[in-house]
Amino acid sequence: VDLGGYTVTSEVGQLLTIGDNLTVKNGNFVFKAAGSGLAIGATDDIEVTFDNVDLVFEKGDGLKINVDANSADVVFNNSSVTVNEGTKGIYITGDEPNEDNAITLKDTDVTVVPSTGTKDTAAMVIDVPVTVNVTGGTFTGTYQAIVVRAGTVTVDGATLDVKDDKSEADDAIEDATDFEAIANDTYGDTNWNKFAMNVKLQEYRQHGIWTNGAEINGLPRAAVVVGSSGSDGAVKFSSTVKLTNITYANADYAKVVVGAYFGADAGECKVVVNAVDGNFVEDKDTDGYILCDNYTDGIVTINGTVQKRPANA
Repeated sequence: VDLGGYTVTSEVGQLLTIGDNLTVKNGNFVFKAAGSGLAIGATDDIEVTFDNVDLVFEKGDGLKINVDANSADVVFNNSSVTVNEGTKGIYITGDEPNEDNAITLKDTDVTVVPSTGTKDTAAMVIDVPVTVNVTGGTFTGTYQAIVVRAGTVTVDGATLDVKDDKSEADDAIEDATDFEAIANDTYGDTNWNKFAMNVKLQEYRQHGIWTNGAEINGLPRAAVVVGSSGSDGAVKFSSTVKLTNITYANADYAKVVVGAYFGADAGECKVVVNAVDGNFVEDKDTDGYILCDNYTDGIVTINGTVQKRPANA
């Protein structure tokens, strides 16, 4: 389908569910209503390509790619995804994921920075085993640029940015006299703080409590977050991430945070991060690379070296 430079505008929640081969090029989609305006779900092996296409989601989340038992190859070339009020730009999920699913983004920008309302946003969230290849482009979120809970992800030559303002967070901590009150006010959640009543709010922002599923506000704030929680109902898959030639535009928060909070029933789940040009530390205030201290020997490997659980963990 060649849109010839035209814009397709939808006033309803979901304009299009793609379940068959499709190529769309040279145009724009604008989704004005709440709910994912565009979803990709494969009932058979399909190939979907967006070439020089801009997708704008004015309400709700952006593009949902549901990868189940069948194979879906999705390609974005010289395109963009912009979300004005939701929390995720591209959300890759599925009940019965197939590792043959491949998502490719080349010179494609994904931006999720709401001007009002929620701030817990990420440009791309990968929840299930899938292959994702990113070349070029800019990924911008408020809390995270890319979240990898599962799969094999390669990012080369991209710019990753996190827009949350650390100075504002510090001011809020200094002004707070009641941790629980500011936690509830900041995150609108009365449940999460039971896990963190003895943790400073800034440490929560840097290390997170590793929430699961579609929630990302409990994850650390960083350009890239790799790993998963081991709590009930958690995503328990392995993750392999390779990062090369990355421009980190987020000055206030860490570049990469890695954690493996797998439970006893997680089997052989592992986290592997390669080609990162820096040392991982456990300092929650670093703007570099953070290795969370709640993991077991052999679970996390960085640049070929197995990480050992610290003696004080």
